[in-house]
Amino acid sequence: MLVNVALSLALASGALAAPRALTPTRSSEELRAVWNYNKDSSSVSLAVYSADKSVFYGEAEGSTINTGSFAHYPLTFDVDKIGFGKVTFGNSTYLTRDNRKHSGGAICHRKFNADEAEVDCWLPGPAGFKPEAVYGAEKRQLQGVIPCQPKSTTYMIGDGDPHQNYYHKQISENIFCGASPSCAVGYEQSESYTIGFSVSADITSWLSGGFDVQKSWETGNSYTCYGAVGDTVCVWYNTAHTAYTVRSVTTQQAPCSNPVETVGDPVIIKSPNSNNRGGGYYCVIGTCRTKGDAYWDNSGPAGGPQ
Repeated sequence: MLVNVALSLALASGALAAPRALTPTRSSEELRAVWNYNKDSSSVSLAVYSADKSVFYGEAEGSTINTGSFAHYPLTFDVDKIGFGKVTFGNSTYLTRDNRKHSGGAICHRKFNADEAEVDCWLPGPAGFKPEAVYGAEKRQLQGVIPCQPKSTTYMIGDGDPHQNYYHKQISENIFCGASPSCAVGYEQSESYTIGFSVSADITSWLSGGFDVQKSWETGNSYTCYGAVGDTVCVWYNTAHTAYTVRSVTTQQAPCSNPVETVGDPVIIKSPNSNNRGGGYYCVIGTCRTKGDAYWDNSGPAGGPQ
C-alpha cells in the first residue's frame, strides 16, 4: 500500500512538472529569431533577441545572419513564402513547427496573409555560444512590430500645378443615313464606359489633391444625335479631368537599424472632375471613327475643375 501511494505521488509530481508542448522554454541558453517576408517589396529580414525579447543580438537583410556573435554560429531560415521549412542554428537544424517534438527541439510560430509572412522561433543555443547584446530591444520598440516593413505615401508637389485635360471617346456605332432624309444614333447603338483616373507612372495610392475630382466616371449612353441624307453620324463623350503633379515616398519604418527614405520621381495624375464638370457628350458628323476609339486633349486651361 505504501509503495502504491508513493508511486502514485511520483507520477502525479512528474505530470505536474512536464512542460506544455506549445509554451516556449525561456532559458538563458535559448534565443528568439524572427524572420519576416514582405510580399509587395519581396524583402526578407531576420532579427535575433533573447528569449524574452529584452535584449537585441543582431539583424540582417535576408534569411541568414552570420556576422557579430553569429560569425561562428550562423543562423539561417530555409523557408517558403508562408514560413514553412527549416531553421539551422550552428550545426543543428529544426523544422518550423510549434511543437518541440515535431520540430526537433525548437518552437516556431507562423503568421501570414496576402501581404506578409512571419516566423517567430525559440531556438536552443549551440554549446559554447555566447551572444553579445547590441542594445536593449525596448529602445528599438520591437515588441509586436514586424522589422523593416516599408510604408509608402503619395504627396502633392506644391499646389500640384493643376490643369484641365479632356478625354474624348466615341461611345456609339456609326450610323450612315444614306438616301434617308434623316437618321439618328441613340442608346441602342451606344455603350456606357467607365473612365478611371490615369497616371504617368506608378504611384502607391491615389489622392484628390484637394480638388473636386473622383477616381472614375460613367459616361452613360442615353444620348441621341441626328444626321441628314448622306451623313455618317456618331456620339462622342468628353470626360473632363484635372491633371496635377504628385510624388511617392517610401520609408523603411522603425525598427530598421538604418531607415531609408526613397523619394520617387514626379508623377502626373489625371482624375475625372466630379459630376464631369467641364465635359459632356457631343455629336460628330462626317469624321466618325470606331466605337471605343479615344484620345487626350491636354490643351485645357490652368486650374482645377471649371
